[in-house]
Amino acid sequence: MNIKLPELGEGIENVEVTDVLVSKGSSIKIDDIVVVVESDKASMEIPTKQSGIVKNIPINKGDTLKPGDIIIEIDSNSNEIDEIEHTEPGLSEEKDNSENISENIVNSIEETIPIETAPDSINLPAAKTNNSNEVIATPSVRKLARELGCDLSVIKGSEKNNRITKEDVLNYVKTSLNQSLSAQSNNKKINLEERSNHLEKKQDIQAQEPEKQKKASKVSIDEEAFLKFGSIEKILFNKIRSVTSDRMSTSWNTIPHVTHFDEVQIDHILSLKKDIESITKSKKVSILTFISQALIKTLYSMKKFNSTADIQNQILIIKNYINLGIAVDTPNGLVVPNLKNAQDMSIKEINDTIITTSEKARKGKLSPNDMSGGTFTISSLGGIGGKFFTPIINYPEVAIMGISRAYTDIKLDSKNSPTKVKILPFSLSYDHRVIDGAEAARFCNLFKENIKKLSSV
Repeated sequence: MNIKLPELGEGIENVEVTDVLVSKGSSIKIDDIVVVVESDKASMEIPTKQSGIVKNIPINKGDTLKPGDIIIEIDSNSNEIDEIEHTEPGLSEEKDNSENISENIVNSIEETIPIETAPDSINLPAAKTNNSNEVIATPSVRKLARELGCDLSVIKGSEKNNRITKEDVLNYVKTSLNQSLSAQSNNKKINLEERSNHLEKKQDIQAQEPEKQKKASKVSIDEEAFLKFGSIEKILFNKIRSVTSDRMSTSWNTIPHVTHFDEVQIDHILSLKKDIESITKSKKVSILTFISQALIKTLYSMKKFNSTADIQNQILIIKNYINLGIAVDTPNGLVVPNLKNAQDMSIKEINDTIITTSEKARKGKLSPNDMSGGTFTISSLGGIGGKFFTPIINYPEVAIMGISRAYTDIKLDSKNSPTKVKILPFSLSYDHRVIDGAEAARFCNLFKENIKKLSSV
């Protein structure tokens, strides 16, 4: 019986295997965790829905899977392990480290090829041809070869049974390029953009992910220019950072951002926070809780800010629910889980959910449901510092609020006496195709009014 990777949630097309928790011959029961996978949104433990003896494990740590792929094969009718022919060890050990692997390969090749001597075209020389049916390579290596326009049948693998690795493909391409360079004039020049496009094959683009429909122009970094002054380090983007980079670039390049800056006095909120903490012995009270409650009331009144713009069909989709996203800084990068149906939560429920969700995010325990379906996002730097910033809209939302650190100011009280007050700076970035400046100002004024009304629980 084959145990397959189930559907993992909205928008999750593929995941990376980060751990395999069973071995061939081991006994498993229903709901035992067999593998751990990671998407661009979260890390997930995959249980089995069938008990039995593990006959084969066709996956390895680092593999990229999609829903429906087989993760283990089990014998549910016998106590003995059938003798099976299994995949050559390490066959699937290599992975695609980035959705933009072509760009990494171009940069890798550029380390050995001066720009001013690059050839007009790349002619990969013929080599000893293998029978295409005998080529042994992982899916990620085959994908890399396709992107570089390289025929695997002409490459001799360096691993057991002539298995071809990523390094074999790269070495072959580099050698071929150097041979082409020596055969052509050193004065011949080529535009870097054209060469990158020649090496790069466009990857499959999902129609429902517009952020991937426009490829950013590829700009080569000349590492030699840095090395003239000292040593350097290179750190690969992790999955979360790569996806965040793509989405932020798409959001900034496709949405006309405008940011409105404002401030509000919060002395009464700080006093209320202390009062609640003094009588509550459970979880601490976050100032973000009060900000969230005021924001939820504001969004419920001005629903245009809680919407998605379908520009192609000229439609604005208003959401009658509020899934409030809270940006969380984690060791692996920024993630944005959201509070589902926040409009129905009490202030205590908002506070407890923010704390538990933030803890899950930092531990990498978020589920796909935690990450999907957001309608509006708060990004807070209050615990770090700064006074105003321009947050980038979390597509496909139409607005985002940035919270900065509160500061002390001097104002005159009702008796014209100077007194210290706490001021909270905040920023509202909005999609100017949907929201006008006057509407944004009214939204911020209403938000401040709702903040001032928070005097009791």
